[in-house]
Amino acid sequence: MDFYYKKLPLELFNELRPFPVSKVKPYQLLLAPVYVFLHKNSKFLALKGPLDFFTEQEMEKYSTYEVMYFHRSIELCTPFVIASKSVKDILSLESVDMIPSYELSDSVLRLIGPLWSSENKIEPYFINIFVDELCAPLGNKKMEEASLLDVDLFECALLQSSWAVFLALHLGYCNLNFLNKLRLNTFDSVMGFESYNGKNEEVEDLISIARSTLKSIETKVLYGNYFDKKNERVCKKMSSKINRIQNEVCVTGLKSATIFGKEGAFSG
Repeated sequence: MDFYYKKLPLELFNELRPFPVSKVKPYQLLLAPVYVFLHKNSKFLALKGPLDFFTEQEMEKYSTYEVMYFHRSIELCTPFVIASKSVKDILSLESVDMIPSYELSDSVLRLIGPLWSSENKIEPYFINIFVDELCAPLGNKKMEEASLLDVDLFECALLQSSWAVFLALHLGYCNLNFLNKLRLNTFDSVMGFESYNGKNEEVEDLISIARSTLKSIETKVLYGNYFDKKNERVCKKMSSKINRIQNEVCVTGLKSATIFGKEGAFSG
């Protein structure tokens, strides 16, 4: 994804948030553009953008810098990271199988529902932030191979696979192992690594809908009312869940978090 400022002058230091290099993990998707300070030029230089990552070799190369700087738009991700950790805590309980499915799915819905704005929309980028925190890593080799193969397709695979998992949570799929496999299978399918060979018709429809509603990295916003217009069983179930979120869970007057524009610093 393209972002506005590849370089920042020293006077825009307040746009950045310092972070120890030692805490930046290789192969962890970055939440915002990352900069280092060039003392010779008195400027901040962007090393990586959103939906990117550092390899182990790159981290060794940049280890001479004590501090990296994330763009302040990283703060927009906080509600999604917090919600994801809360969902993961619930799904990771040893006694999770003893919790009635309705009670479990209701608890999850009440955590993810407020992530939708009162305008009934949400941006794919933030869904990816949520799912990347929730699910197991895709794997270092897989991420590097996919990124080298086609950057745009890699980003699309990230967004579509995350959207599939996010939809699954709404529909009551609350088994973390299943969600990890769903993300991985969808990612592989988009990249052309392998196809999903499951026998669950609803899951197949879910993946198909995720890919058709989020066609590319150019899809900036997803709208909940999309499902109201469709007759597929999965869409009808999603429409019911989204309507419940808007009526019972969503925070009234909550505007949609956006990574675009000057606040988010992303150009598209």
